[in-house]
Amino acid sequence: MERAPLRMVTGVFALVGAATLLSCARSLPPAAATPIPASATPPIPPPIPLGPSIPDGSTMIFLGVVVSRDAATRITSVRATQTYRTPEPIGPLDGTIVRVVSDSLPLNTTALFYAAGIAAGSQLVIQELSSVRLGPDETPTIAAFVAQADFQAANASVARSAKNADAVVAGVVVSTRAIAISDSARGRLGEHSPLWREASFRVTSALRDDNRAIVGQMLNVMYDAGSDEGDRESARLEPQNSLVLLLRWSKRIAPNSRHGVDVTGRYFVFDAADALPAKDSTRVARLVQ
Repeated sequence: MERAPLRMVTGVFALVGAATLLSCARSLPPAAATPIPASATPPIPPPIPLGPSIPDGSTMIFLGVVVSRDAATRITSVRATQTYRTPEPIGPLDGTIVRVVSDSLPLNTTALFYAAGIAAGSQLVIQELSSVRLGPDETPTIAAFVAQADFQAANASVARSAKNADAVVAGVVVSTRAIAISDSARGRLGEHSPLWREASFRVTSALRDDNRAIVGQMLNVMYDAGSDEGDRESARLEPQNSLVLLLRWSKRIAPNSRHGVDVTGRYFVFDAADALPAKDSTRVARLVQ
């Protein structure tokens, strides 16, 4: 019987970008990540050979033991013993037998798997991106390693976004409102079109030296209040919320995503990663200097 070809699953495991929404804003050359200050890094146990970093695209990280292998299909059955990361629809894998596309691991091997989800016909299978064999004394430090890697990745992401931002400020959301669009523009709205709203945001401090002139000002900030999509979580700007905003001028929004909105004098935030809680202000200030 001919086997069904492997194909990547979209919407569940794959990272779903929002290129159509703000292609111009995200088409800038990638910025080099700002070094992470030592003071911003939480202490962790002595490192073990889990790899220099988590491989890109690792939507699943779990510890498991190889219980069987099928050389013909390259499918390895792994009994998952500890889950460190999975997509929300999947949940913890602990105690389950996971089908992994892998060539390298012999039976009874304990390993840490970095993987992404795929499908083979109607069955879910996991594609190994990388794996590290572990001894019994090494497993207690895995959670700290993953937490450390996630912390550094989050800092690097903030640093890149801040470098491309026109303003990085802290302040308070005073009010929010819908932005009116014309009937002709409304007729062009698609399923994934942005649902623009606007917030009045009072700036209380500038986290970047070149933004000091706008401290005390009330800014008009556009944000997409549409439903979350893939890994992109919509920004939550609610009255009385104290936030750190990574702002871009709204003229950088792709014209076909503006829907006739007058962007003159308005800033925007792309998603939740550009609207951080006020408690992160010290961390962000370190990363943008």
